[in-house]
Amino acid sequence: MSTTSATQNLKAGTFVMVGLLLTIAVLFVLTDAWASMFGGRHTDYVVTYPVEDGVDHLAPGSEVRIGGILSGDVTGITLSHESGAARDVDVHFSLSSDITLYSNAVIVVRSGLIGSSSSLDVISVGWDAQSRMANATGDPGTTVAAGGTIVGTTAGGMLGSIVGPGASQSTSEMLANLAAITGRLRGDGHLLPWVVGQESAQSVQAGLTDMGQVMQRLKGDGELLQWAMGDAASSDVQETLASARGTMTKLQANWPLWSSAVGSTLANLDLSSQQMNLMVQELRNSPWRLLYRPTADEASNELIYAASRNFVFGAADLRSAADSLDRLIAEHGDAASAQPAWGVLQQHLEEAAERYRRAEDQLNQVLQHTGAAQTDGT
Repeated sequence: MSTTSATQNLKAGTFVMVGLLLTIAVLFVLTDAWASMFGGRHTDYVVTYPVEDGVDHLAPGSEVRIGGILSGDVTGITLSHESGAARDVDVHFSLSSDITLYSNAVIVVRSGLIGSSSSLDVISVGWDAQSRMANATGDPGTTVAAGGTIVGTTAGGMLGSIVGPGASQSTSEMLANLAAITGRLRGDGHLLPWVVGQESAQSVQAGLTDMGQVMQRLKGDGELLQWAMGDAASSDVQETLASARGTMTKLQANWPLWSSAVGSTLANLDLSSQQMNLMVQELRNSPWRLLYRPTADEASNELIYAASRNFVFGAADLRSAADSLDRLIAEHGDAASAQPAWGVLQQHLEEAAERYRRAEDQLNQVLQHTGAAQTDGT
């Protein structure tokens, strides 16, 4: 009975032990606990930086990240001496053996903005001729063997930590160019020849000198035209300008008169066209009138009509001249008599009044002659 119980206890213990071992094995496989606890297969490398750039707060145990993912750690930092002087800082680090590094890899030391922690960031693992990337530039690299050395890339200090090494390098180049320009100005002060070349700078300086002379001439006596073209050509140009100014003055003075004259002419043309239309209409209706000889009364009526028409035209001309003078007075008030157009309008008004009187006298004479003829006939 005791033997059977011991056998059963042994079987139960063996079963429990095997179950625990299997459970632990499954956990190790699923969670990669073995690599986390005891470490997986790693390959050691060395990246070097100049002493002037340094490695900031990098220390053994610092993180090594590829694309922001934790992929290894720093195992040590040493100084590399040449001829007794420290030249480079060698950073020893390890990565998973599944990761291949090439000689053109980009590895920078990135420092935190707050605190004193630093990490080793692999921006690019590099490439060779067989694994060249589409956007890759430069010469292909070679595979770095275990323990091999890679030349590190300077991140550019805090600026590089914020914007990256590429943008940091561009900013540094821009600042270097600005420093070169400032140094040139502090040296001889002649920035233009250095930028565009000696020949182009001389042309620009000559143009600025000529412009300075022009401005100085304007500030002096203002006779820029005479200085630029010479006395003879300047005189011709000035005479032409004076003639043009005189022509414009005459145009301004005569414009009210011409305006009235144009209005009167258009009115006369309109009246003449109406009369022509009436004549054509009469000829169409009674073409025999072309051969008709008018009587004395009809001839007298024609004379009266012609005299009346001249009287109407004279009155219209007189009214137009008076309106032109009224507009000048309304526009300038008491100063109207001082305007250049005053004399022209006044003369036109006098001539219009004279034509009106002649037309009036002609009409009176025709009416008197017609009345006397009618009395004699009676």
